[in-house]
Amino acid sequence: GVICPTCGPDGAIRLSNGLAPEEGTVEICFSGIWRSVCHSSWDHKDAFVVCRQLGYPATAAHAFSGAYFGEHPRPNISRVLCYGNESKLLDCSYTNTTTCSPT
Repeated sequence: GVICPTCGPDGAIRLSNGLAPEEGTVEICFSGIWRSVCHSSWDHKDAFVVCRQLGYPATAAHAFSGAYFGEHPRPNISRVLCYGNESKLLDCSYTNTTTCSPT
């Protein structure tokens, strides 16, 4: 038998449930699973890093919270804390959690 990861490499990010490719709930690949990023402590500095990592201009980033783009029943990453100058979201501090409202 085999179990194949659904994503890779660790730290890859995507946006889901948005109306356009540049908006949506932030998801991060971690240990082969797409995980939702919780809104706790989510702010514009975190959004800067996401936009930068996806190749969008970071200076125009806008942070939404409170499941603005919908709920996701997945494992979660919470309490993301970026300074805004990181090149990828996985460079920021975070914790793992089981429940939250996604970004």
